Amino acid sequence: MINTKKYLGLAIALSLISVNAFAETWSILVDPLSDTPTEVTADTWVTDTTWTDSWADLNAASPEVMVPTWTVSNYEKVACDKDFFIQNNCSECFAGWNKNIWEKITSLNDTWTNPNTSEQIIYSDEQTFPELINLWWDNTKWISNPEDNTKFWKNSQEIIWSDSKTWSGRQEFVLEWGKTINLYESDLWATYVVDSTDKMQWDAIGLLKFPLSYHNIDATWNEGEKMDHTECVAYYAWAPVVAPTAPAQTEVTKVKTGPESLILILIALITTFFFLRIRKKA
Repeated sequence: MINTKKYLGLAIALSLISVNAFAETWSILVDPLSDTPTEVTADTWVTDTTWTDSWADLNAASPEVMVPTWTVSNYEKVACDKDFFIQNNCSECFAGWNKNIWEKITSLNDTWTNPNTSEQIIYSDEQTFPELINLWWDNTKWISNPEDNTKFWKNSQEIIWSDSKTWSGRQEFVLEWGKTINLYESDLWATYVVDSTDKMQWDAIGLLKFPLSYHNIDATWNEGEKMDHTECVAYYAWAPVVAPTAPAQTEVTKVKTGPESLILILIALITTFFFLRIRKKA
């Protein structure tokens, strides 16, 4: 009886050894936050969607966009001594904030102030809408939504054009002395976004130009020559964005159980039965 138990134990040991000795194994990746192993493929993880979600539909209503418009004069005024200011004929210069990749620039407007002691006049056919200048061409990419500048910008509701009093057929607007009004404003969902750049922090990457053409009017209502004034806002690169990394992965081993393992177990049982038969005959 003792020998029979010994052979039975030997058979069980052989079964376990067979399974562990011949079973194929492979490495899988395990989600460290989960107890259940899951295979990871190229599609299992994607880059951080914090940026892409906000860009997916720029025309969708969003609480972040529903903010008061940002006036150029709110930026810090700086000297127009940089090359990019000089090359773009900037009359008045401002330092915009640093912008990260996929960070929105939206809800913009520009004001017009008449500092004179008499009126100023502008004509609609002499005005051009603001524009964003890419300072680094292929090295930096900006995305404008809408792309059409005439759909991105519009005159504010304070600008009401009227027929010229000189009977020239032109549309004009007269601003009284000492007054300030909103001149341009971006459309409600219009947005500029830095798509990519290889520039370092504090490198100027974009220049937003606000042009204005006007005429001074003297006390006797004589109209002066056209004067051009361009306000420029420089935007700078923020710290380079680090690409998101894959989740932490742990390598484990999983025993493969299939037809091969069942065959090995069956062989072990037959061997045990064979030994038992020999023992009984003996």
